[in-house]
Amino acid sequence: MSEQPDPMDLIIRNTIAVLTNKQQYKEAWFKDVQQLRAQAQAAGEEPMVSLLRAVLSVLMGDKLDSINPALTGEHAICWQHIVDGLKNAPQVDPV
Repeated sequence: MSEQPDPMDLIIRNTIAVLTNKQQYKEAWFKDVQQLRAQAQAAGEEPMVSLLRAVLSVLMGDKLDSINPALTGEHAICWQHIVDGLKNAPQVDPV
């Protein structure tokens, strides 16, 4: 039985992938992130909502340097991994 991927890892990997070597999945990932944000909002998970807003901004083409979400803890770490991954442009496949 395989383990489900960590949600933060999924967000990191898929966001980097669709903005680098898997751009054909960008629209689908954008819709998924919108849905995840709506679920987080309904659950009152403000840190996740802030993270997903930042992800949506970068998916819409905003420059990384102009996106400064107020994140802490695992959400800040997740965002930093996305920023670092995009700046280094690794070849990452979506999960």
